[in-house]
Amino acid sequence: MGLTTSPNGIRYPVGGDSASLVATYYKNLADDVQANLTVYSDTEPTKKPGLMWWAPTAGTLKITDGSSWTQLLADTGWQTITLKSGFVLNTVQPAYRVKNDIVHFRGDVKPSSGTFALNSGIAITDPGAIPAGALPIAQDASESTIGGNNADLAVRAFVSATGYIQIGTGADATAWVSLKGLSGYLAEA
Repeated sequence: MGLTTSPNGIRYPVGGDSASLVATYYKNLADDVQANLTVYSDTEPTKKPGLMWWAPTAGTLKITDGSSWTQLLADTGWQTITLKSGFVLNTVQPAYRVKNDIVHFRGDVKPSSGTFALNSGIAITDPGAIPAGALPIAQDASESTIGGNNADLAVRAFVSATGYIQIGTGADATAWVSLKGLSGYLAEA
């Protein structure tokens, strides 16, 4: 026996069909559903209502209504932060990532020599080190207390609207500061 055709033209197996015909039908159906509902490619597929598109290089998951894409998930991966002259990494390379619109930082920074100047605000990167898309929705949204080698130290830090990172030192000397405390702010749209 072959597949049965419904009044609206849909072909399907019935109870008397062979096991191999039923198995082939369901395998082909699963392949068709997968091919028509999810695309794994860096090249934008043709929009079909309900289609989900995972772009692996960009780290994005989008869905379409047939006319436009809506981003569901995104992850930039870790992006290296270029430090201003006079500053170097301490033990972990400074980097940021934007994952689902939340900005995360890692790494630690120290002056090329000595300790950070006391009671001052110091830009440790040049403007543009943190690009659009990873900037805070407002400067105060990124203000945070970060730590350093002095366990009692609390250093204020923020990411500016022009994309530089500034730390504010206090009266206690510190040889390095961690950027991890800047993590968790919502990125601008």
